[in-house]
Amino acid sequence: MGARVVSRLLPEGSCDEARLRTERYAALSGFARAVGARRVFTAHHAQDQTETVLLALFRGAGPQALTGMPARRMFDGDLCLERPLLRVNREDLTAYCGSLRLPFAFDASNLDARYRRNVLRSELAGLRESFPHLDEAVARCAEIASDEAEQTERARLRAFVRDRLLERLPRESALRDVSFERLDAAARALENGRGGRHFLKPGVYMEINVSAGS
Repeated sequence: MGARVVSRLLPEGSCDEARLRTERYAALSGFARAVGARRVFTAHHAQDQTETVLLALFRGAGPQALTGMPARRMFDGDLCLERPLLRVNREDLTAYCGSLRLPFAFDASNLDARYRRNVLRSELAGLRESFPHLDEAVARCAEIASDEAEQTERARLRAFVRDRLLERLPRESALRDVSFERLDAAARALENGRGGRHFLKPGVYMEINVSAGS
């Protein structure tokens, strides 16, 4: 079945970002219900996530701000909003679309300095020259914070690995030099039932025996 492109002009009104966001999601809900869809997918990417996290922090939103946009949430009742591209950079997305000749649009309002997000976006462009992995780091932080806030299975497994380290090693050195990536990799291995020896730092490893379920 071929794709069908539809658009809707939002009603005129204030330039308040909250109002515009509400109107956009109302339009998406209307489109979804018109075709009987249960899920709505958006192309929010890593740079969008960076902006969302920082704007929330600047508003003083507290620890919850670190979670950023959720990868999945319900909206307008029983519709599921999916954001599968939050770890993907905008440049990679546009390059992918270009390689397959997929059409995409540039929203001219993204240059309008009346919107705080656009002001922040302009400043971040300069920061990325000094911190090229900025968006990757923020996206990872948001995912971690979301896992911890929701106490997902992976968050519980990371805590399990940390606790085992604290039990078996001197407390003052147990977590020293153990990167989050190593803890997370060990948690993912447990989550996926991947057996073998998983090193956390030199001389410290976790061995998973799949057959014994340990």
